[in-house]
Parts: sequence; structure tokens; C-alpha cells
Amino acid sequence: KENLHDLVRIVELGKEWGVRVQFNAYTPRNGNREHCFTLEQYPELEKELQILRDLRKRNRTILNSDFYFERAEQFLMGKEIHGCQAGRTLLWITPDGKYKPCVDGKKLYTSFQEVRESFGTNNCGKCWYSCRAGSEELTLKR
Repeated sequence: KENLHDLVRIVELGKEWGVRVQFNAYTPRNGNREHCFTLEQYPELEKELQILRDLRKRNRTILNSDFYFERAEQFLMGKEIHGCQAGRTLLWITPDGKYKPCVDGKKLYTSFQEVRESFGTNNCGKCWYSCRAGSEELTLKR
């Protein structure tokens, strides 16, 4: 929430520098809710996210899709987005070759088969990172 009013400037700098920008929603996975939006800040958040959506339509600097922004707004307003595809359509591989179904996960697996057998059905709704959003957008829109 501290950089909410800097987002448009970040997009402008990206365009000026010839790079693309991808936003991630702050996720209080560590329990620190200090950086989460309050109810009083929701109208301001809605306004800024709409500005980003409009900017996205006018130039190609912002990588996030409308799918991402729609759900990011819900998430940032306190709603969990259940149905995470981590471990099914998204997988992280560590530098030493271990597998993590979720970037925030602590448990490491030695094979994709082990992930499929052990991780099970995932209905987590605790984040809305761009990696998750991108994976879900590709699989849910088929």
C-alpha cells in the first residue's frame, strides 16, 4: 500500500527505459498485515488499479492481464482467491534440482511424481502472485 501512488510512475519509467513492468500483490504469508490495505483505502485502490488497466490498454509496458488485475483487486481487498493450481500447472525447481509446488512452500520434493502423489489437491487462496495468476489464466481460459 505504501507505493500505491508510485505505480503509474513505475509504468512511465518502464516505457521510458524500454522495459516491461509486471506487478505483484503484497501477500502477508508471514502474517505481517501492516502492509495490507484497510477498508478506508479500498476506493483509492480501485481508482489506481483502474488507471493501470486503462494504461495497459494504451501501451504494452504492463505485462499483467485484466485477469490478473480483476483478481488482484479482490485479493487486495481481503478476499482469498481459492483454487490455486500450484503443484498441478505450476512448479518451481530449486537450484539443486528439488521441486516446490509453491514458491512460498517449505517442503521440497525429489520428483514431479512425488509432488503429484504427496501434494494433493490444493485449494489455497493465500496469495495472488503473478506467477500463479499467469498459470491459472492459461489453464482456466482453455
